[in-house]
Amino acid sequence: MKMDMETLKEKLANILEVDMTSLSGSTLLSEQEQWDSFAALSVVALITEYTGKQITVKKMEDISTIDDLLRLFNDTKTEI
Repeated sequence: MKMDMETLKEKLANILEVDMTSLSGSTLLSEQEQWDSFAALSVVALITEYTGKQITVKKMEDISTIDDLLRLFNDTKTEI
């Protein structure tokens, strides 16, 4: 099962406490007011819950946009 953009935006909106319509694929996570270590940990937990894998620090550092995050969720060939 693949993660779709709308589902990811809904989950991120919940984590960031923002309106889902304010998010797009090109949204920079680091520019979101609520993006902090707790939000990052919530995303890590979401990745683990959804994929069953734990993300490496290096992979997390490579994520800057929601599109990057969506690719990570749906790239089942890459070890995360």
